[in-house]
Amino acid sequence: MADHAHARGINRIVPARGVAEGVNTMVQRSIGGEDLPILDPFLTLDEFRMSDPSTTKGKGNRNTSSKLGTETGFPDHPHRGFETVTLMLKGHFQHEDFAGHKGRIGPGDVQWMTAGRGIVHAEMPLFLDQDDIDIGIGMQVQEQELTKKTRAKKDSRDIWGLQLWVNLPKEHKLCKPQYQELKDAWIPRWSGPSDTRDGRDDGVAHQSVEVLKGDTNDSSFDSNLPTRSSKTGVNSVSTDIEVKVIAGESHGVKSKVYTRTPTQYFEIKMKSNQELIEWIPETHEGFIYILQGRGYFGMDMVEGQAQQLLILSSVDRSNETSHRPKKEENLVHTQDNLPLSSTLVSKFGHDISKETISVPDSQQQSEQFNTTATASIVNPQRSFIQITTRDQSLHMVLITGEPCREPVFRQGPFVMTSQEELDRTFRDYEEKKRGFERAKGWVSSISQGTLVSDFPNGSTAENKEGHLKSKNKQASNKKKLRQT
Repeated sequence: MADHAHARGINRIVPARGVAEGVNTMVQRSIGGEDLPILDPFLTLDEFRMSDPSTTKGKGNRNTSSKLGTETGFPDHPHRGFETVTLMLKGHFQHEDFAGHKGRIGPGDVQWMTAGRGIVHAEMPLFLDQDDIDIGIGMQVQEQELTKKTRAKKDSRDIWGLQLWVNLPKEHKLCKPQYQELKDAWIPRWSGPSDTRDGRDDGVAHQSVEVLKGDTNDSSFDSNLPTRSSKTGVNSVSTDIEVKVIAGESHGVKSKVYTRTPTQYFEIKMKSNQELIEWIPETHEGFIYILQGRGYFGMDMVEGQAQQLLILSSVDRSNETSHRPKKEENLVHTQDNLPLSSTLVSKFGHDISKETISVPDSQQQSEQFNTTATASIVNPQRSFIQITTRDQSLHMVLITGEPCREPVFRQGPFVMTSQEELDRTFRDYEEKKRGFERAKGWVSSISQGTLVSDFPNGSTAENKEGHLKSKNKQASNKKKLRQT
């Protein structure tokens, strides 16, 4: 083992490209498309933005159905063999699955869903004014509940987020489905000085007790990074850098999220003229995706900007005993002639049987930059990436994971390790068995215009009582799911 930590650089830059998904929805895809079909263990990365169709059409007052966003979104669809991670940056999304789980995630919230042996669910936008949130929303929202003042107030109905697909190793592909839902206020942060390369950590680790204030889509966030309170109740600390630890560990701050595929997921905000060192396990592969602003990465200061994915260079361990498989084992296999029923096609709104991808040999993903810089940071089991800002602020995610190093047979919403497994998965879904039993006859209520409520502060006692009953029912359904 080497005596020093390895400096990571940037191997390649991949632009996000527009792809039609769901219903009337365009996503910006950087992993999972022609430019980068897979980055083991990551299968897909989509940045999605949606606007209220009634607003874009110039309508004044909206009815309940327009709030529920049934004209756009991701209605009922299945998954098997991987995990989806949804980070909401702005706006609200509803979700519902065939086991009875329902919920809503808002700005800063994260949903980590393990599809495992099978899940069918829907993810639909919820176009709310701030006043809708302040007054509380029940299972049905009536337009007359909103005052004239509410209607006249400027709307903020845009939706913005990221969805990542993480492959599951063969041993976990048929595990029980699971949700890990994290409210923004529950996710730990690290904030501190700009340079931590010498191993000192003068920053503040904290579990926020307040939801972030302000709009993460505001380009002025450079001068408005949030002031937070630590979990110990010390005075608030104004920071130039904030690392939101969704999964993994950063500067001693650990996430409680359980990842079957070892994963680090950090959302990072930096003001201008800052520098940050982030540590990465040597065996991980990963990337940076820039949401806003501009940054410079690695010792070679490779420039990256919004809607670009920067692939991190791997750690060179050629002089050590390698556990890497033969390179042909890393290929992705897809077929375009699998039998599909019209039901499956119609649920997605397009024919997923035509979605085929091919993955080049890893050697064909040629380096675009010289990343031979070395470092002398003593830390034999980790590598690091240097992140620098100059005249602009930066909003990005840094995501790394342990490669599965297994064959990937992928088509549409299913990802398995052999053609036989993939064929069986399609049969299981069509015949509603082996994990898809509850899909028989199931149609999500949210795709039909029903509203799920979190009943935030300001809700009525009646709504809160109904919310409690709903939560108890969800808990019962979760118990039943664990027993199946």
